[in-house]
Amino acid sequence: MDLFNLFSERQLVGGALDFLTEVLREANTAALESGAAGLVEVSGSPLREVMRWDLTGHLNFFLANHEAIAKSLNVKSRLLRTYLFELKHARNEWAHQTSFRLDDVQRVYDTTLRVLDELEVRADSEIYTKVRAIRNELVLRLAHEISEGKSPERKMPSAALSSFLPAPREEPRQDYIGPSLQGFRPGRDEQRPSDDRINEEELLNPYRKDDFGKFD
Repeated sequence: MDLFNLFSERQLVGGALDFLTEVLREANTAALESGAAGLVEVSGSPLREVMRWDLTGHLNFFLANHEAIAKSLNVKSRLLRTYLFELKHARNEWAHQTSFRLDDVQRVYDTTLRVLDELEVRADSEIYTKVRAIRNELVLRLAHEISEGKSPERKMPSAALSSFLPAPREEPRQDYIGPSLQGFRPGRDEQRPSDDRINEEELLNPYRKDDFGKFD
C-alpha cells in the first residue's frame, strides 16, 4: 500500500475528517433520537438539521453536550473531549490551507482511531478498518523515514531557549525504531483484526451506516 502515490497529505487529513464527521453524526443523531436529557442547541446548528451539519457543527454540539451524549450512549471516557479538541484544531488548520507534514497526518489518524475506540465503534466495521489501516501505514512510513534520517524538519529554537537545551547527540538514537512498529498504545493492535489488506483506492471512499453497531 502506497498512500502517497494516491493522496497528498492534505487529502489524507481531509479523509480523516470525513471519517470523523460520519462517526459524530451517528453519535449525535443517536443521542437526539434517544431523547437524552439536558441537550442544548448550538448556535448555527439547529437540531432539526442534524443530518446536514458539517464537522464543525457536530464537534461543537458534541463538545457542548459531552456529558449528556456520553450518558445516553453509555460511553465512559475522560479523554474523548481532549481528542475531539485536538481534531477540531486539525480541522481549523486544514480549513485554512495549512500544509501538513507526515507526522501531522499520522497524529490525526491516530487520534481519530482513539475517538473510534472511545465511542466503541465496532472493530470489524469498514470505517474502523480503514482508519486503522491508514494509521498503521503512516506509522510505518514515518518510522522508515526517521530511520533513514528523513524526519520532518522543525523550526530552530530561539536563542533564549537554546541555552536551556542539551547539546545535540553526535549520532541520532535509533535503537527504539523498528519496522514492526504498529502504534503508540502497546497491546491494542493485538486485539484488533490483523488483516489490513484493503484496496488503496477504496480507503477514502464513503462508508456504510451499518458499521456503527454501537449506536443502533
